[in-house]
Amino acid sequence: MNSSGVPYHLYLQSDVDNPNLPQYKLYVFLNAYHLSADELRAVEKLRGDGKTLCFMHAPGVMSEQLLNAPNAAAAISEITGIQVAYNNSDNLLLQPTPKSTFGGTDLESYSTSGFTYGHNQTRSPLAAPTYNVTDPQATPLATYQSNGKTAVAMRNFGNWKSVFYGGIGMDAFFFNAFAKEANAWVETPPGNAVYGNQHFLTIHALAPGNKVVQLLAPSNVTDLTDGKVLSSKTQTLNLEMQYGETRWFYLETPQ
Repeated sequence: MNSSGVPYHLYLQSDVDNPNLPQYKLYVFLNAYHLSADELRAVEKLRGDGKTLCFMHAPGVMSEQLLNAPNAAAAISEITGIQVAYNNSDNLLLQPTPKSTFGGTDLESYSTSGFTYGHNQTRSPLAAPTYNVTDPQATPLATYQSNGKTAVAMRNFGNWKSVFYGGIGMDAFFFNAFAKEANAWVETPPGNAVYGNQHFLTIHALAPGNKVVQLLAPSNVTDLTDGKVLSSKTQTLNLEMQYGETRWFYLETPQ
């Protein structure tokens, strides 16, 4: 996520039930294997208002009783709204589905050099069970490399979207495309470490070259290194940077 070009906040899972939690366009549940009754109700309340919810690996598998689910696959389906089945594979490595697009990005073209998502590790199905998507109304985005079954898919429910991500690692490129699909704020293309909000921006160059940064709103931009105003009432920054260079800025709403 740090090199995805997408600003993000981290919360405890229990925070999802906090009434003071800000409203976001995209929520990613990294390890929601167990949910309390309050957390489940809070997740259900998020389903709407154009939000996108993404669930990693096997959400709800330790909450079968709470979900009134007969097995782990049914629990996952209840949480995500996407039908899944137990996948008899010991490999969590994923690859983009042919001709798949996400957030306007051609995922397959990015994998022409052999790029794959997730961890290239073989694990016992008992230690890390996998599940594949069987929902005919879900759009496939990636498959398990070991057997070609759907590992990542998105289903559009009209007023919200759900994503099941069967792996345990998400690439920066995929997360960038994911944020675009959710219509969330994307600052830069993936490949640089970017941290920002409506007041501050920091960018660390992981490769040399020109960096195009999209601000959340038109802003007066002050370089915090020398205190000089870099630009006024701009929403786009073009920065020529060297490898390993870090720059930070103060952003102010124009009067």
